[in-house]
Amino acid sequence: MSHILAARRSAVAPRNGAFATLEPHDIATPVIDALLADAGLAPEDIGELILSNALGAGGNPARVTALAAGLPQRVAGLTIDRQCAGGLDALLLAAAMVQSGLHEVVIAGGAESYSRRPQRLRSFADGRPPEPYDQARFTPWPERDPGMAEAADRLARDQGISRETQDTWAIESHRKALAATAPGIVEIAGLTRDPFTRALTPRLCARAPQVHGTITAANMAVAADAAAFVLVVSERVAQGRQSAGIIAGRTLGGPRTCPASPRWPP
Repeated sequence: MSHILAARRSAVAPRNGAFATLEPHDIATPVIDALLADAGLAPEDIGELILSNALGAGGNPARVTALAAGLPQRVAGLTIDRQCAGGLDALLLAAAMVQSGLHEVVIAGGAESYSRRPQRLRSFADGRPPEPYDQARFTPWPERDPGMAEAADRLARDQGISRETQDTWAIESHRKALAATAPGIVEIAGLTRDPFTRALTPRLCARAPQVHGTITAANMAVAADAAAFVLVVSERVAQGRQSAGIIAGRTLGGPRTCPASPRWPP
């Protein structure tokens, strides 16, 4: 069994906020430094760094981050992109590496910067000027590839989840976040708490601008800049230390009722 020996993250800063001038590796590096310090391990102990990144310019952000964090040159860095599930997939890949005996210590997590994401252009074979786009394709069929807010609204309607239910969930989520202590947050650019958390009320939620259907500015996720990592280690490294065992996990695609399904109306 593989184990999580330590976990750290940055604050979650809304785009164009406190982390607006920072690249993903600038946010990730202090988190990795704190992670190693918590575990009492040195950069030389690391076998691999797996980093999820969905908004970068390609290349290998994990390698850039490994170098910026002072990890050994032999740490190649592995970048993955499974969008919102990417951080958890990084953890599962790290667990598999450790369980296979390939490595004994792997850093796994993700880093994103909405603020510094590159501009994307789609080219055409007929010589038309390239056109900018914001959302990459997630299906081969444009009519079955809605934006996130539209997809969330479709799913809510399909599952009978009202706007009021979503608002109640958001209110409780923000309440818990405001009440919680956050010892795992690494201070970066003066932030030690998530600045987007707020004291939502039913009245505020009712007045929130509508984004799509039941999805509003109050009950949807925020586009933000942040980084989070865990240290996944072998039984031998975890022996005698407080850790959490990784039992199992897997990532599945959506069921046939998901927004990309042919049964969804356009």
